[in-house]
Amino acid sequence: SGDSMAVATYTIIVKINGQTLQGTSVSFTPGGFTRESKTAAGKAGRHFVRIPQQSMCSVTILDLPDGPSLDEMRNWENVTLVAECDNGKAYQIDNAFVVNAFEISDEGGGIQLDFEGPEATEL
Repeated sequence: SGDSMAVATYTIIVKINGQTLQGTSVSFTPGGFTRESKTAAGKAGRHFVRIPQQSMCSVTILDLPDGPSLDEMRNWENVTLVAECDNGKAYQIDNAFVVNAFEISDEGGGIQLDFEGPEATEL
């Protein structure tokens, strides 16, 4: 076959208001909606409702001396979060905010930051 190999996402770079985070692992959920099937008139699976779903991004960053301060991270509200995938795609969450009271781990474990916001858009 003449199919060429495509590069799949391996690395995702996360930027907050243009500042690149020193992320060691990232998971990204663009949001949108989930569908839940409804039983109506005794028939299951013929109808559904759409449930809005927020976008989510979990990024673990190294705790570096020149990294973001505790206050800065705690106050990340209304930030622009961009997730750049190494396959060329990029996604943006406007008005993202940190939802977790994060912890700092030793042995290079870093800090896990969980962001949520409205549905992401593809750039």
